[in-house]
Amino acid sequence: PPSLSVEDVLLVWQNVSQFIVRQLLQNKAVNITGLGMFSVLKRSLDLGSDRRVYVQRPIFVLSEKFAKIHGITYAKYTSPGEIPVVQLNLAVISMEMGVERDVVDACIRELISTFSRTINSRKLAFLAFKDIGQLVVKEGK
Repeated sequence: PPSLSVEDVLLVWQNVSQFIVRQLLQNKAVNITGLGMFSVLKRSLDLGSDRRVYVQRPIFVLSEKFAKIHGITYAKYTSPGEIPVVQLNLAVISMEMGVERDVVDACIRELISTFSRTINSRKLAFLAFKDIGQLVVKEGK
């Protein structure tokens, strides 16, 4: 958004990442409209002698529509049914930051739009999520 500095936009995105981390720690998946969903992948490892260890890690499930629009091939994960899915809550993020919800919404839309344009230009595109990781698209993968 024109009235915001790059630092303001990055601060919004950092708060988006913090919201996602908090939800993942509560075993909740987070849907980001137009992009995809963060979830938790749980695996059971058999250690023998009737011993099991459960491991979980965050995963990103790319929106099928986003992938199709950009011709992206990717490893498909499904979010386990027992994990509730919440929407990225712009009202909570805006309240925590002390800015208007519309500002948060505009920042997120602009970042996703910029990410889309970078993918379409066939350049290396990445979207960083603080304390989670990076969503990287290189040559349609």
